[in-house]
Amino acid sequence: GQMPMPAVLVLSLFAAAVLAAPSRLAPRRSNVARTLATRPPRHLAGGRSGGCLEDPQRMKSHVSGGHVSRSVYVSRPSAHVSAHVSADLAEKDVKEWTWRGNKITWKEAGPKNGPCVVLIHGFGVSSSQYRDNLPALAARGYRTFALDLLGLGSSEKPMVDYSTELWADQVADFIEQVVGQPSVIVGNSIGSLIGLAVAQPTKLQNYPFPLVNGLVLINCAIGMNSKIKEDDPSLPRWQFFILSSLFVFVDFVLKSPVAKPLFNSIRGQENIRNLLTNLYANPARVDDYLVQEVVTAANDAGAFEAFVKILTGDPGTRPEALMRRITVPTYVLWGDNDPVTPINGPVGKYFKGLSEDARSGKLTTFETLPGGGHCPHDDDPAIVNGKITSWLDALTTVKRNA
Repeated sequence: GQMPMPAVLVLSLFAAAVLAAPSRLAPRRSNVARTLATRPPRHLAGGRSGGCLEDPQRMKSHVSGGHVSRSVYVSRPSAHVSAHVSADLAEKDVKEWTWRGNKITWKEAGPKNGPCVVLIHGFGVSSSQYRDNLPALAARGYRTFALDLLGLGSSEKPMVDYSTELWADQVADFIEQVVGQPSVIVGNSIGSLIGLAVAQPTKLQNYPFPLVNGLVLINCAIGMNSKIKEDDPSLPRWQFFILSSLFVFVDFVLKSPVAKPLFNSIRGQENIRNLLTNLYANPARVDDYLVQEVVTAANDAGAFEAFVKILTGDPGTRPEALMRRITVPTYVLWGDNDPVTPINGPVGKYFKGLSEDARSGKLTTFETLPGGGHCPHDDDPAIVNGKITSWLDALTTVKRNA
């Protein structure tokens, strides 16, 4: 059947405000479905031990002129872990960490002495979206963590001013207090932006050890929400005025009494399934487990208020500006069928050009994922796991040989 009218209205309103909308005003597909979830925590655990990667400056020996050769990273096949197996893993191993008085949920897998990897999800999504990545990286020998950002997933949802910088503080503190070792951050969408924010020298200088020794950016977002598009220098003046007016209107609607009934109308199973199917390139991955996880998080106390705060808040700093000060090796993966942040949009073009320009001084590798959507790590985990582990293996080898 057709979606109820309130859901259609929500789609039309939220489409303009949802994270990192495409540069064109009329996207090919809905870009509003991002309300994934994780299960409630089972127990508290922590600890810090292991042999994670160390000084990123020691990794430069495998680059020439600041440019990583494509041939260094050869994709290897990676066994696909079935959803029900990884779901069982997530059920047993969800842990809690208290950050600034709020409950944060997280998972860990892999050998305690392995190189450390921290997985950061995007807007609305949670660590459950890494259901088939966390166990695969762990099986490859990496001590792998995935946490839920404040206000999302199973983490607490306080009434605070959400921002990329707030989440960067959360992730940085998590690496210091829970991981206890330098880590490679793997982020999707806004998770990529958060990784870039954590790896800023001004952030790292506040911590007792270098938190980040590598970044994997998967379909990097433009900002926390689409207001960031107002900062696009290529935007024609008439489009700027249209977008500015639209964002003012969307903010007004989201903060009005009508917003909560609209939000309620789209967080049922049928609508969530439809929204996710629009977002995913591989509809078979939108299974009952994923849909139920989404519904659970969307019905948490404070979920609506956090949603509004995120969509109406300060969009933060664009990735191009954040990237200028990055010194760690960076691997950029981009699904070329992304309806949210298209590969030919300003950010996709920027990262591709950065990789191709050996004079840029950035240790950046860019790789296209043919047919990949906005969340290729969950759309086709076997392919993405193979690429990420190959890149990580190269970094680890360089570090050990340094």
